[in-house]
Amino acid sequence: MRYLKYIGICLLDLILYILAFIIFPIAYVIKPESGFFWWFLHSGNMYGYSHEDRWKHYGKKNFFVAYVWNVIRNSHWNFRVNVLKPRLGEAEKVKIKANTVDFDTDRPMEQLGMEFRTFGKPGKQWAEYSKGGSDYFRWSSCREVNYLGIKRIRSMMFGWNNKRPLFKIRHRKLT
Repeated sequence: MRYLKYIGICLLDLILYILAFIIFPIAYVIKPESGFFWWFLHSGNMYGYSHEDRWKHYGKKNFFVAYVWNVIRNSHWNFRVNVLKPRLGEAEKVKIKANTVDFDTDRPMEQLGMEFRTFGKPGKQWAEYSKGGSDYFRWSSCREVNYLGIKRIRSMMFGWNNKRPLFKIRHRKLT
């Protein structure tokens, strides 16, 4: 059931992502504090502040910057973190399905089984768990890949973190 719920959320996410291209300009003008149009804003960070190291438009406050940040980069952010957020509390009934690490650590493997694999923590991780009676999962992988002779590091994260559902696929150049 946890996987069907996630697939349903991904489909809803896709619909809202498409709608954001049309609805964000209206939301930008009226700047609601709650409700349907509010879902399409990123409250408290309309222009991508606190991301100066990754955001080339940092410090600019105009419609174009807000549109790129709120429609393409963080579409329907308020909906994701306020409506789709997982239940609060400690993870219960944790089942670690896969847990490999390709980095040095002194921490126990059981603890690492609930942490996403990222560029700083390569490997593979898959866990199922419950919070407050709701079932969730986390699956992630970070490894070197080869696309037609072009080598990259690919990081993928699916499932839920502590704030929202995730669907991330990122690539970086090998250094």
